[in-house]
Amino acid sequence: MPGLERILNGVIRFRQTVRKDLVKQFERIRDNPHPTAVFFTCMDSRMLPARFSAVIDPEDKLNVEDKLSQINTLQQLENVASHGFLKEFLVSQTVDLHAMWFDIYTGEMHMFSKPNKQFVLVDESNVEELIDEVEKHQT
Repeated sequence: MPGLERILNGVIRFRQTVRKDLVKQFERIRDNPHPTAVFFTCMDSRMLPARFSAVIDPEDKLNVEDKLSQINTLQQLENVASHGFLKEFLVSQTVDLHAMWFDIYTGEMHMFSKPNKQFVLVDESNVEELIDEVEKHQT
C-alpha cells in the first residue's frame, strides 16, 4: 500500500503547487489550439462492457468524451488484470490494481472507488478515506 499512498499524496502536492498554472495552460490550448503533434490512444476491442460494474457520471456533469475516457480507463485496467503472469499476485494480494483518471481541463485527478463503483475526486478532504478504502480492500 505504500506505493499507492505515495501516489495519492503526490496528487495532493500537485493540487497544492502546479495544478493552477497547468490548468491555465490547458485552457489556452483548448481556446486556441495549434497542435504540433498528434497523440493516439486505443481502446481494447477484446473487452466487453459487462465485465466490470461501474457508475459513470451519476450526476450527468461530464461530456461524452470524458465518459468514454473513464470507460476506457476501466477497460485498460481490466486488460492489465487479464495478463496471466499477474494472476498469482492479484490472488495473493501482493499486487492491487487501481484506475485513475485525469481531467485535463480542470487538472483534477479521480480514482476509481471499488466500493462506490465510480470515480471520485482525489482531494485533501478524502485522500485519507481513499487510502483507508484501499487498505480495507487488501485485507
